[in-house]
Amino acid sequence: MSHAEAQVHLPHVVIIGGGFAGVSAARALRRAPVRVTLVDRRIYNTFQPLLYQVATGGLNPGDVTHFLRSLRTQQPNLDVVHEHLMEIDTDARTVRLLDGQEMPYDYLLLANGVTTAYHGTPGAKENSFAVYSRSQA
Repeated sequence: MSHAEAQVHLPHVVIIGGGFAGVSAARALRRAPVRVTLVDRRIYNTFQPLLYQVATGGLNPGDVTHFLRSLRTQQPNLDVVHEHLMEIDTDARTVRLLDGQEMPYDYLLLANGVTTAYHGTPGAKENSFAVYSRSQA
């Protein structure tokens, strides 16, 4: 049995989201006997705690990001797919991506991010700027 054939028989872990949680989960599976596919719509991960410095001109946008595909250099059991998640079929154990690709999984981890929480503060949404991405910064 070739290495590629052996890989096919390993459990497939699909991780949706290439942020802190998704990348941490993928790295935690580095030595596990599984195939890992990380799906994110962006080609890079953003270190969000420093986005305020991008917004104020202290850093360039590239200073707070790294390419998700670079994770593969240290993790041969990882594939990275840049696409939007469209649907999860839990009965069939598949995810469908925007490009129509259906991806089967044995284990699915949803780490698809956060959004701004205003905690019911009147006027907060209308009078503030969310900074969760490079484009927002």
